[in-house]
Amino acid sequence: MNSKILMCVCALLPAACWGQFWPGYETGRFSGTSSANVRPASMAPNPYKIDATLGAVHLFAHPQRVFSRDAAAMIFTGGFRHLYDFSKLSSPNMLVISNLQGPSVLATVNPKTAIAFTWNMRFLWASRLSAPGLSALFDTEAVQPDINESNARSRIFFSGWNEYCLGASAQIWKKTYHSLAIGGFVKIITGTADMRMHLKNTSVQTSGSKVSQLNTDMEITVSDQVISLVDDGRPNMTGHVGVGFDVGMAYRFENPRSCPGASNHRLKLGFSLTDIGFARYTRARAYKGQGALMSEIPLEAIRQTSLEQSLDTVAALLQVNSSATGEEYRLLLPMSLRVHSEVNLGKRLLVYGEFHFLFTQLTDPQMPLVFRFNLTPRFEDYQWGVYLPLTFTNYLPASAGLALRWKPFIIGSGNLFSFWAYPDRDRALDIFVAIKIPIVQDNERIDYRAWKR
Repeated sequence: MNSKILMCVCALLPAACWGQFWPGYETGRFSGTSSANVRPASMAPNPYKIDATLGAVHLFAHPQRVFSRDAAAMIFTGGFRHLYDFSKLSSPNMLVISNLQGPSVLATVNPKTAIAFTWNMRFLWASRLSAPGLSALFDTEAVQPDINESNARSRIFFSGWNEYCLGASAQIWKKTYHSLAIGGFVKIITGTADMRMHLKNTSVQTSGSKVSQLNTDMEITVSDQVISLVDDGRPNMTGHVGVGFDVGMAYRFENPRSCPGASNHRLKLGFSLTDIGFARYTRARAYKGQGALMSEIPLEAIRQTSLEQSLDTVAALLQVNSSATGEEYRLLLPMSLRVHSEVNLGKRLLVYGEFHFLFTQLTDPQMPLVFRFNLTPRFEDYQWGVYLPLTFTNYLPASAGLALRWKPFIIGSGNLFSFWAYPDRDRALDIFVAIKIPIVQDNERIDYRAWKR
């Protein structure tokens, strides 16, 4: 009776997704390192001797960016290489998430212990811009834009880093069909870029090729890496080193007669605390103050060839104070808590649920707290997989997606269906692709013959 009650509780737990992993398939029997990134305790016991991910890409952005030639730039450099590309991302309520996972390996040391190495390049961009026309200031093709904005507000949060992770997981307790596992990762963090921008009471007017009015309250902190990212179009792969940690624990109720697969479990219940730590950047520059343009100036005075020149020019025109913060600029990682569950309802049907809470205010007090819920039914065997993620957040309506797997190839979207259901909203499309190489250890771990019964 107790086990049935526990299964019902786990089935009702909702779930979520964020930029560090891919919704829909990541918790399946064939997820490997993608699941380990955010649930380190899930690595042990592992159904494979070696589970390798050759590469995976996750992008959450506006479809014009996803399917444009700038998509590669977004994935590898954070989404912009020119000042206008930078400004276009600052549309109302825009959220851009990019995660590039390089070669990663999960290996079984013994039936109760596993180790893993993963590499990720992660970018998070969130912006709220009440006057989208402001980006026309930086559009060199719009020679004489007609801009008339008053009391506009904008808030931009951008953070990017590389992480090189070494982790381990072990089953520490087992009694009949009950077991408990713990796991964790140690991460070496190299900061790629960081920027926090808050503008309010912004008024802009242009007349022909002249700017006749420009005033704002400005509070900006931008790292040298962001300036390099925009001006040079490439991230810094190395630099000052930071440190991060991921920890987790998972309970399993197992029954060998229930379903072949990873540990033949009927249910899982666990939690993880990820991104505990900090990144370091070489230097940051701060712009702060209130200023107003006193006379007309040509647009070219603002449309500089680099982000650094544009910021310095605007600060000089408005007589805003600017200062450098020093050689080592330290920033907390976006720590988050996940409580997750998984229930086995048959030979091929499993339901995964997770609650994900992101402590964004630890890294930027101006950003809101973010939490997500997700339910993901999964239908899979050793060759095929179909995943149906349903996601709910505190800032977006419900999302419904689809992910497909054929052997080692995975493609999907976390909001494929709901994306088209909201034509009147500024939307972002979630898309991910992965290639894996699972190597089965023996039939005792995964009995393929049982799938066909």
